[in-house]
Amino acid sequence: MILMPSFAPSRRWGFVLVVFVVVLYCTAGIPRPHQLQQSPFEKSHTEFTSDLVPFWAAFSRILVNAVPRCSPPKRWGDPAPLLKFEDKDEHLERLDLLDMPDEDIEQMKQAHTWIVGEIPKLPRVPFKKGTRGIVTTAGGPYMPIMVVSLIELRRTGSTLPVEVFMRDADEYEKAICDDKLPELNAKCIVLADTVNKVPIRMKIEHYQLKIFAILFSSFEEILFLDADSMPFRKPDHLFEVEPYSSTHMVVWPDFWVSTASPIFYEVASVPVPPLYETCTAESGQMVISKATHASVLCLAAYYNFYGPNYYYPLITQGGPGEGDKDTFVAAAQAFNQSFYMVREPVQAPGHFDKDGGFTGVAMIQADPGDDYGRHVLGNATLTKARSLFAHLNLSKMNAGGGYWDLYDENGKRRRLMGLNHEEQIQKFGRDMELECFETMNATCTWPFRAWEGKEGICDKVLKDYTDLLAE
Repeated sequence: MILMPSFAPSRRWGFVLVVFVVVLYCTAGIPRPHQLQQSPFEKSHTEFTSDLVPFWAAFSRILVNAVPRCSPPKRWGDPAPLLKFEDKDEHLERLDLLDMPDEDIEQMKQAHTWIVGEIPKLPRVPFKKGTRGIVTTAGGPYMPIMVVSLIELRRTGSTLPVEVFMRDADEYEKAICDDKLPELNAKCIVLADTVNKVPIRMKIEHYQLKIFAILFSSFEEILFLDADSMPFRKPDHLFEVEPYSSTHMVVWPDFWVSTASPIFYEVASVPVPPLYETCTAESGQMVISKATHASVLCLAAYYNFYGPNYYYPLITQGGPGEGDKDTFVAAAQAFNQSFYMVREPVQAPGHFDKDGGFTGVAMIQADPGDDYGRHVLGNATLTKARSLFAHLNLSKMNAGGGYWDLYDENGKRRRLMGLNHEEQIQKFGRDMELECFETMNATCTWPFRAWEGKEGICDKVLKDYTDLLAE
């Protein structure tokens, strides 16, 4: 198993011991596969694949037939402003920044009504009954980032199988997918292998990849994680406890007030919700059941398929993070399906520069079980929900280029999260930042395609890792 044990270096370590530890890790290698018990993939996915193609053939037809036959909405002003959800202003009204003729709204409404009626008639969304697993997307520069996140997942003791989706065969890296990931109980799946099995040629990329990876996954119950999102603790319990056990869909918050246009709700034929009913969603992680929320996933796929021109502007109006992130909640609202939005506000650790300016590096999300106990059950013993996920959405953990260099005027490495070793242990239960550098150091010789032609990768990450050990 490609897994590294966590350890907590003390400030009392001398430099000689630091160097010894680093050399030991570099020369001794990483513990082998037998050191982690896994639930391996079955040898064949033939039965699942045979169900997937008929579903996709039927679904792709209605996707094409439900095309909005009108001009895309146009924003008449500036993008939706950054309004934090926690700074509630009861006098604030929902923004309406789009210019769209009534006849175009009606056309989109007719297409939306039609596909909502057709989705329940589709063949069952395929999955292997009784399975649970993690789905992620990666390819190109995101492959080394995903590997770091995957190893951090395995540090928690989780043995959930992982399906790694990539857009097409050009992103499939044999040296990683065939030789490295199986030891981490992970499997690469090329999305185009399914998408191209129907006569209709469709282009699915960028924000659209996430929903189609979930739809085409073999798991019944899914924890989706972005390539740069990783858990502080074993996340397997999420499938067993509230709020998932009653809603079967859990999403996490972003910072912002909803910027969905009133026109979207008119198109979707649902009442406009109160502005502060929920904040915008942060889709770096999501838990969902394909058995109970298949219709939601299909409608979310529709929103994303026509997202760049139509539904992203309708749902976000140019607001922060415009893309797929709010399409899942929008689809649940349109189908009147249950979901749980974690109430605990997202945290943003980071660091200050010499002029006092703050730079965030990650989004820290709470454990929904703690959140439910605290905010729904009113458990007085839960004064704070524990942190569960770190979505490192700004400083990417990529040894070949992506994480930020932070050194003070004396040449000492500074912490990206602004918290030293002891503070991270106290706040999060582990020093994720140090562990990520440990993982990057241990995998810096892996033959990632994104690193071809780059030199000095191991030298640089080793220096940064050593500097962190010596803090």
